[in-house]
Amino acid sequence: MASALVSTALRDQHVVILGGAYAGLSTALNLLRICDGTFSYFLKADGRGHNLPLPRSPRNKPRITILDPRDGFYHAVGTPMAHTSKSYISKPWLQWDQIPELKRGGVSVVRGKAIKADPEAKTLVYLSGEPGELQQRSLDYDYLVVATGLRRPWPTVPMATTKAEFSAQAARYIEHLQSRNSIAVIGGGAVGIEMAAEIKHQYPLKDVTLIHSRSSLLSSEPVSMEFRDTVHKVVQSGGVNVLLNNRVLNVTSDGNSSKTITLESGGSLSADEVIWATSSAAPITEFLPNEALDQEGFVNVLPTTQFQPTIPNSAAHFAVGDVISTPGIRLAPGAIRMGKITATNIAQMLVACEDSASDTPSVSSDQAQAHAKPPKSNLKLVIGVSGAAYDGNTGDMMWGPEVKQRIFGDDMGLTREFFFFLFLSTRLHSRAILTIAKVHWERWGYFRT
Repeated sequence: MASALVSTALRDQHVVILGGAYAGLSTALNLLRICDGTFSYFLKADGRGHNLPLPRSPRNKPRITILDPRDGFYHAVGTPMAHTSKSYISKPWLQWDQIPELKRGGVSVVRGKAIKADPEAKTLVYLSGEPGELQQRSLDYDYLVVATGLRRPWPTVPMATTKAEFSAQAARYIEHLQSRNSIAVIGGGAVGIEMAAEIKHQYPLKDVTLIHSRSSLLSSEPVSMEFRDTVHKVVQSGGVNVLLNNRVLNVTSDGNSSKTITLESGGSLSADEVIWATSSAAPITEFLPNEALDQEGFVNVLPTTQFQPTIPNSAAHFAVGDVISTPGIRLAPGAIRMGKITATNIAQMLVACEDSASDTPSVSSDQAQAHAKPPKSNLKLVIGVSGAAYDGNTGDMMWGPEVKQRIFGDDMGLTREFFFFLFLSTRLHSRAILTIAKVHWERWGYFRT
């Protein structure tokens, strides 16, 4: 056993991260920062109230591979604006070579889609997505981080895998919307609210209707009824027609541009364009063993973000972001925090393995200490010209144009503090900036996904 530990510790460890969105990218960047000695916590806590020491940097830096079908990071929060405003199309998509930390040695970004993960063998089969090269390949790994997110319908997320394709697709869709006089958005959750409100904001002369099957908007979210009613009023004040208690049974087209929406109540209405924004998004986890998943396909994880112990080599397998089985609102800030926790635990395990090989006292090489906190019930919305925010801890609410400006700015938060903290090296983080960030991050966060 000792010789195996020495052999493992002396070679470069390979960390494979599936998905380069908020959670996956956070894991990669924070692991790099730990290795550089530039990592810092906003809150040094393990979820159990214990302060955590900053993780030590492993002597042998791991290799990091990010597997993602896209050619860059997509700022999903900006989708409503990206699919309604041509001036915004080029902004939310950052190609991988635009992120400096991913261009260093030992870091690879591979375009592809996971097909099968074998936790016992620690191997991954994937379908290569490189241009002109579509074939099955495999990767061996020492640590696997699943951050593949949810599968959502167009146009609530882009279908394109390259920035060029996305730009062309979004431009065509905007031209399509501009040619329509009436738009119906089905689903009164956060996504549907933001899509309907942004369309009405960008095209005030169009007839926009938001249809929801329940008695209040945001009916599936853990927010107060007072906040739901407030959001309803803000949506209506922006000119969106809101239909509650109306389940859509069918949408048909007679061959012309107009579509007929049949409601469970027995009524119907017509719209030139129908956008589905119901809460039917499914986790992208079909490549994992069924034993690792709950009944809906989400990954069962420990507070350390590791797989459950019933899975072979569970300590070396992590899941972060939207794919994990958890209650609460799935927020981008929560996904980013999980990435930091996972990076901390992987670094700790790397160091423990090195210490074990050199007979240096340490924790067990499979014992992760950093714990992710349960998701918060905070919620931030862009509602056309306005914004709304809810603090689940206190029940406090804010709404109005000034809230949108304060939290999201003019571009769905693209150039606000979030990107500063996600993409710039922590060497640039002054104590004052970190203090300000901690206050805003903990109370409101900046993004919802």
